[in-house]
Amino acid sequence: MNSQLSAHIVGHLIAEPRIFELRNGVGCDLRVLVTRRYYDGLGIPSTAETRLKVVTYDTVMAERLVSEFKAGNFVELIADNVRGEKAWENKDGKWVSGSAVFHLAKIRHVPVEAPTEAPAEQATETPEVLARVVAS
Repeated sequence: MNSQLSAHIVGHLIAEPRIFELRNGVGCDLRVLVTRRYYDGLGIPSTAETRLKVVTYDTVMAERLVSEFKAGNFVELIADNVRGEKAWENKDGKWVSGSAVFHLAKIRHVPVEAPTEAPAEQATETPEVLARVVAS
């Protein structure tokens, strides 16, 4: 089933991009870990992790993904369609429910920003200045 929904996804690649054969070229799938922070019903901060499958059937994009993206990269992507996979039987004969598959439209690397030091104006205050502030 195709949805015609679009999605904006930001997360980490948890596996190397995987190429698969198509009738007229190759496609590629990505596994993305999305971490979401939220507050539960009691107001306690919590974190939820979701693993998503993202695919492209575009040979040029598939080759770009394999050459430019690696496991661990922090990425932002736009999916222009979401479809549900059918349930399938694993090697042990157990049925596994199908998952949502996002169809990749665009992707880019997102720089990870490290925490910075205090702003320069705070770092230049001398003990004398701080003593005057405390005294007043």
